[in-house]
Amino acid sequence: MKYRSRAEIIATLLKAGVRGASKTKLMYSAMLSYEQLQAYLKFTQEKGLIVQDGELPRYTTTAKGMRFLERYAKIGHLLTPVEKAVELKAPVKPTSPKPSPAAEAQ
Repeated sequence: MKYRSRAEIIATLLKAGVRGASKTKLMYSAMLSYEQLQAYLKFTQEKGLIVQDGELPRYTTTAKGMRFLERYAKIGHLLTPVEKAVELKAPVKPTSPKPSPAAEAQ
């Protein structure tokens, strides 16, 4: 599995919480351990990106969280072509310099 940034993990949590989600759904959607989920939920709640709804332990993405998702998507669209171009390039093999004709004549 590739390394994911904090922003990518938060975006995944917020996407899962758009319609409301339990801790279990959030945990499986973001592929986090329970301890990791607890830390990310605390952070996103403190920043006002996600809220816990009523008595049921359901979490819903806030308007601020939706703005985060929109901006995250825009940044992703800007970076994607660069990442694809870098990934598509084949590794360059170093070549040794060819001797000049004058050097070969000697």
